[in-house]
Amino acid sequence: MTVSILNRARYVTEAMQSRGFASTPRPTCYRPPRPGRRDLLLLVALGIVCLATLLIPA
Repeated sequence: MTVSILNRARYVTEAMQSRGFASTPRPTCYRPPRPGRRDLLLLVALGIVCLATLLIPA
């Protein structure tokens, strides 16, 4: 009886961790990663390229 309860507790813990209820901040589908500095720099660079293609006549 005790073994089955411990196994069930382990499965519940694994299921909760895979859904983002872990104590460590790992990226999951419920806690998507936040944009960082690289993402913002890429967005700015993409914006500059788009503006350059619109403003510079071909």
